[in-house]
Amino acid sequence: MAALVMKIMTMMVLLPNILANWPFTTPPPYTGAPPGSSSCVVAHTTGTFYMSPGQAKVIVDSTNSTCEGYLCDGNTGTATQELSMSATCTQGCVDVVGSTNYCKCRADCTDPEPAATCATGWTESNSACYKFVDVKKKFADAEAVCAQDMNSTLTPIQSRDERQIVKTLAGKTIWIGGDKRDTTDFQWSDGTPVADGYTSWKSGEPDGAAGTLPDINCMTMSKGGKWMDYTCSKRKKPYVCKYLLA
Repeated sequence: MAALVMKIMTMMVLLPNILANWPFTTPPPYTGAPPGSSSCVVAHTTGTFYMSPGQAKVIVDSTNSTCEGYLCDGNTGTATQELSMSATCTQGCVDVVGSTNYCKCRADCTDPEPAATCATGWTESNSACYKFVDVKKKFADAEAVCAQDMNSTLTPIQSRDERQIVKTLAGKTIWIGGDKRDTTDFQWSDGTPVADGYTSWKSGEPDGAAGTLPDINCMTMSKGGKWMDYTCSKRKKPYVCKYLLA
């Protein structure tokens, strides 16, 4: 099989709904796998090659008893049969059919981690997920919905890009995750002082609502992306929740 591998410079790669050529380099490590796929292969003595994420099989000839340099697994079967695609990667060699050696995977043969994605209904941006909730709530109630129902927080706005994604999602004035209910100065929901980073206060804000309303300790963002301080308990607004991708 080692000789066969050396002769064949192009493999047919079988992925779900995809059939493509994969340039095959020798000696290992093998390169050229499609983006997002693993580097594991399975070879049959018929010369047909298959690749499947999480599986690694190379049938080597009986003279190669060490399996060094090959990505493979120890599934049993005959050399002319398509091997099972369910083996896990371990290190070492086993003899399974007559004089044919089937290798087990090297310890460094691993699947790529599945890409973290946002839950259905959430919008992904810069490794975080955002959801606009178009139901008006008081600030504390909006916080509770994000935390208890969605395992998230009211969105802090800590960069121009984040302001843009939240502004686009909402399209109206909303609560954002900043307040000073328990502190002298405004802080984001993660404890970061608002004044220490990016800000987008409306001119003249925060102004304590000019003394017209009580409890002016929570932050809103306008349709245009400008921040204002506002009463936490006397008005209701929609909001955007956020959580970070692992």
